[in-house]
Amino acid sequence: MQRSIFSQISTLKNSEFERFSKYVSSPFFNTRNDVIKFVNYLAKKIPLTAGNNISDEEIYREIYGGAGFSRQVVKNLLSRTLAMLDGFFIQLSLEGDKDMQVTALTKELQKRKLNRKAEKILNERILDLKKSSEYTLEYYKKISELKELKHGNLSESDSKQRIISDGERFSAVMKSFLVSLLRIANDYEVYSFVENAPQRNEYIENITKIIDLERALKLIKENEPNEYALIACYYFGLLSKTNDPQNIYREKLKEFSFKNIEHFRHNDNIEFWQMIFSSYIFSKAQKGPVDVQTLHSINKMYVEKNVAHKDEKGYIDENNYHNIIMQSIAANDFEWTESFINKYKDELNPETRENTYNFLMGYFMLNKGEYSRVIPYLSKVRSGDIPVQLTIRWMYIRAYYELGHYFEAESTIHAFKNFISTSGRVTKESRSTYPASLGFIDAVVKSRLSGKNLDEEKYLKAKNSSFIAKKWVIEKMEELLNI
Repeated sequence: MQRSIFSQISTLKNSEFERFSKYVSSPFFNTRNDVIKFVNYLAKKIPLTAGNNISDEEIYREIYGGAGFSRQVVKNLLSRTLAMLDGFFIQLSLEGDKDMQVTALTKELQKRKLNRKAEKILNERILDLKKSSEYTLEYYKKISELKELKHGNLSESDSKQRIISDGERFSAVMKSFLVSLLRIANDYEVYSFVENAPQRNEYIENITKIIDLERALKLIKENEPNEYALIACYYFGLLSKTNDPQNIYREKLKEFSFKNIEHFRHNDNIEFWQMIFSSYIFSKAQKGPVDVQTLHSINKMYVEKNVAHKDEKGYIDENNYHNIIMQSIAANDFEWTESFINKYKDELNPETRENTYNFLMGYFMLNKGEYSRVIPYLSKVRSGDIPVQLTIRWMYIRAYYELGHYFEAESTIHAFKNFISTSGRVTKESRSTYPASLGFIDAVVKSRLSGKNLDEEKYLKAKNSSFIAKKWVIEKMEELLNI
């Protein structure tokens, strides 16, 4: 019990703990004086951590005094305090969720037969959602719930209004249902592409057979044309990954997404941006190398439209920032890349900003060929992330080699090999792919240092092998062999 209470209370910020103290002290929520005393006692222990371990004896002595001791009394106290904390969490959640407040208030008003007041509140919330909602799926879900509550206001004898209400409810539920299913199916296809599922889901994989989506979309287009484009994008996104050998649905997805960018809500644009990306990368129908120039042009278009993927705190999503830069570098659009990196740097989360910026600037300078500027950026990166560490070590090798610092390159190669073999955190995949790269570039470096010719058999073996950074390693080998 102690572990549980300290683990949960330790999640409270100081300001939240102060509010919890007031919550516990309110006779409306709590009538137990021992709980108030216990929370006031905990206030003296701030900052609390999940590892706090105050003995039951100490708690009993501080709260109840005297020489006696009852473990059951302490157990009951902790249980009551945890129950109060649960109630406080509910209160915080209600404060931050306008729709939960509206739902709770409406239901209470309807219980009291105050239907006119309930109707007014529901209508105001529906209008507010239409203006302020940033994500259509959430909007559909909330509108469906509000329409259901409105239906509860109607009299059983008012047949006409009930028919109208049934139609509105059905439309709201259908749109929410379709978008929810299609969004899940799209997500499922992306992750199924990169990893084998322990069990395939027959419902998802047969969704186009279970539901006549074409017919449903046709009805929406005929009856609610303003809603058609968004739902169609989810449908085109799914087919672009499952059944699109001629790229017909991928092009439709792009067409509808671009055409309606001003109409769609902000998070819808983020969703479809990612969906277009997935249609190139995670599609079962696509063959051959990824068209990085096209992906970069799509990214540029969204960036220029100020469609930015941000987290709950308002910071630019780090993965999105990273991917946009990687694709622009691959497209050799260096001027745009450098401008983007610096323009949006200050919008990254301060906790990871410098590491992200310096890592990407190092990678940018490496690919731009300004090798003397690579190492100063990389030297500022402090990351415990293994993939980042592996990439940085490889970038050091490339930079040293291109600068002609062959001794430093050789030393870095040996340190890299040692890191892979001794670190328990390096994955099996990395241990099986990086050593080949390191072995081949090590042979190139040794040839440079010794002045001896590179073994042509080593070159032929590299040509017929698969390993990380093969293109660059082969290029360096061919420079030595004058090929």
